[in-house]
Amino acid sequence: MSDIESFREKLQSLIAKFEKDKTHYLSKGYPEAQVDSIIEKNMTITKRC
Repeated sequence: MSDIESFREKLQSLIAKFEKDKTHYLSKGYPEAQVDSIIEKNMTITKRC
């Protein structure tokens, strides 16, 4: 599998996860620090590809 295919699969998985739980992630009760942590983790995943 090429790097671009691997990246595409990971990105599609992350998007699907966000779409599934969008109301939860965008709710006021969702801590900003947790959002920052998720974004940082996802950036790390994409840099590896």
